[in-house]
Amino acid sequence: MSERTRTDGEGFVAAADDALRGAYDPPMSLESYVDRVLENPTAAASGAGYVLAAVESYGTREVRERGETLDRYRFFDDPANDGEHAVLGNTRALNAFVDDLRAAATGRGNDETIVWIDGPTATGKSEFKRCLINGLRAFSKTDAGRRYTVEWNVTGAGVGSGGGAGAASLSYGDGGDAGGRALPLTHI
Repeated sequence: MSERTRTDGEGFVAAADDALRGAYDPPMSLESYVDRVLENPTAAASGAGYVLAAVESYGTREVRERGETLDRYRFFDDPANDGEHAVLGNTRALNAFVDDLRAAATGRGNDETIVWIDGPTATGKSEFKRCLINGLRAFSKTDAGRRYTVEWNVTGAGVGSGGGAGAASLSYGDGGDAGGRALPLTHI
């Protein structure tokens, strides 16, 4: 049996609940969500559009590779992780990846494409993946990168369908009213 007492466990759970509450926005109405999307379309962007917004959010810088001057997206320098997983070189390939994202995000390409990263050993495939994960994680914590999820609360939905007064509702939690909010949306 664990050395932890019930009091320690309760404290741990309470601290975790407090941290979780601080990580999420309070629920909002559908109207508020639509207003937010109109202000910041990235909140409802497709996957390709969201990744493109994350990449572009860091801007570009000029680099010289193989005697050529190229624009490089700073996102691939892994600024969110102090460059620990920066993708070295490969600027042409990275720019082609961004071009593919842009095509998919604007409807000029197939937005359901699976990107297959292929290449010889030690060419940056794993660093690219780590850089992408770090950058998306950091972007999701910014106002521009916030995403939302829909949480339905249909209080009393079971009433009248043979369940009578004791029928279960379709809401989360213990089935109670969510303060009159029919469709709360929360930041994830």
